[in-house]
Amino acid sequence: MDVVKLEAKARQELIARFHELKRELETVRRELREFGVRTIPKATPPVPRKKTKPVPPATSQVSSPQLRRLEKQIENARAKASASKSAEESKRLSDRVYELEDDLRLMKESRRA
Repeated sequence: MDVVKLEAKARQELIARFHELKRELETVRRELREFGVRTIPKATPPVPRKKTKPVPPATSQVSSPQLRRLEKQIENARAKASASKSAEESKRLSDRVYELEDDLRLMKESRRA
């Protein structure tokens, strides 16, 4: 016998065994039900979950003068940091940019709440 015939025969035997076990399961379930025992329900396929659409990022159209001032300060600090010559001054100015960005973020969050 060649490999293809052996695989086909093995597949048929597995399918036959599966159906035999399925019939046996139903028989046992019926017998248990007669004794009043609840059995585990048949497995249900998982329900596909809805994919949520990503929330678009908030636009930077800010109407508050405080927010506009903070954005302007951030722009100026970035420009100074990129134009600085010494490493110490660059570090100091980049730290200032991070602080201003945090302030801006917190201010925007407080306005939403």
